[in-house]
Amino acid sequence: MSDPIMDILDDFDRRWRAGERPDLAPLIASLRAQGDDELCVELCAADLEWRWRARQHKPSSRSHSLSSASSHSPPTAALRNRAQHFADPAPHPNEPLKNTGPLAIEYESLLDSLLRDHRYCQRMLEAEFLARSQWGDAPDIDAFLAETQYRGLPYPCAADTRDCGSSSLLDTQQVAGDLTAQLDQLALFRVSVVRADNLLLSVRVPPQFEIGRQNRREPPPPVWIPEIKRLVVANVKDRNLSRHQIHIRRTRIHEIALTNTSRNVALSLESAPLRPAETSRLPTPVTITINDLVVEIHSEA
Repeated sequence: MSDPIMDILDDFDRRWRAGERPDLAPLIASLRAQGDDELCVELCAADLEWRWRARQHKPSSRSHSLSSASSHSPPTAALRNRAQHFADPAPHPNEPLKNTGPLAIEYESLLDSLLRDHRYCQRMLEAEFLARSQWGDAPDIDAFLAETQYRGLPYPCAADTRDCGSSSLLDTQQVAGDLTAQLDQLALFRVSVVRADNLLLSVRVPPQFEIGRQNRREPPPPVWIPEIKRLVVANVKDRNLSRHQIHIRRTRIHEIALTNTSRNVALSLESAPLRPAETSRLPTPVTITINDLVVEIHSEA
């Protein structure tokens, strides 16, 4: 049995692929009259994405009207899987484009009060972030959220906040975590451990994890422990590495932030040592030398 929402979204995608620029305004007005709020938001997200895609072939400015728009990328897991059907190469390594593309807030005139709902607001932020990560300037997550806050988007999304309760507000830490996790839609995050040109371990990892020395109850290194998001790379007796040595967080599609959480042990990176309590942001792949091991962190399309 066909899904009416997916049928409408698929038809919208087909029209864009055929070279049309669907007029979004009357379609959204009709759906809003029917009370189909989720589909309205999904079409706006799809429109935003297609507009960013179109820039790859013919650069366009943000001055285009919303009736000649572009995008797509959904809220439920089933809908989000649509994005993988359109996987195109992402920019690397984070080179900004000269022309800007559409922003989530530009859909406020179409969605109006729907953007006061934190779920729909977050959905549009996700659509913008993923589109820019794949076809645009690959924004840093923290800078992106600060930028959207400045634009008035998540606190709350609508410009008039007088009637909005606390339920309208977005938890920016939660949104940042969600955006980071969604980068895996575009490029998987992987760690490899090598000794003397021999690959000892290669594992897909989450957007945030820890590297450190073995605890007494942990298996021998090198080992990935998924339950606690931890990579163990040194024996329990090895005092050249701390138990909690380094925290890694993905910040862009091809960039990570490394924080040395040890109190007294520095780390050897390709570029320079990472001293205790220091944080460094580097484009992937990143190589860390730990004793006789080489740990490489990379994102793969």
